[in-house]
Amino acid sequence: MNPLTSISKSLSQWLLNLISIVPPATWAWRWFYVGVIGAFLVGGIVIIFLKIRPTVKARISNLCWTNVVLGLLLYFFRDQRVPYVGMDIFRFFQEIGMVIWINTIIWYARNQIPKEKLAEAVTERRTKYLPKTRA
Repeated sequence: MNPLTSISKSLSQWLLNLISIVPPATWAWRWFYVGVIGAFLVGGIVIIFLKIRPTVKARISNLCWTNVVLGLLLYFFRDQRVPYVGMDIFRFFQEIGMVIWINTIIWYARNQIPKEKLAEAVTERRTKYLPKTRA
């Protein structure tokens, strides 16, 4: 059997499962998905206790808790094989959204935070010699 034929058959089966109205009974990646939800749950709890920049902390916290709630809902509907709501395409969109969201947070941490720190340092240096306001 040609390996290309086998790949195209598995890809076409994956696409059919992705848009199937009633999800199939077997789900090969079930425990991986549960593990991802668990990782986001642990990440959401751990991020509360970390001492990091508040804007990054809020972004990561929002990512974790949103994906825990959405993941549990999608897992439940998929596991119960609910028509339309349990479609695999919703999980696919969630996974694409997670990747985009994580990349946005990484971009923010790499590009915007150094600019904000520099602006804070410049402002602090300029105000160092100005008279203090009396309250």
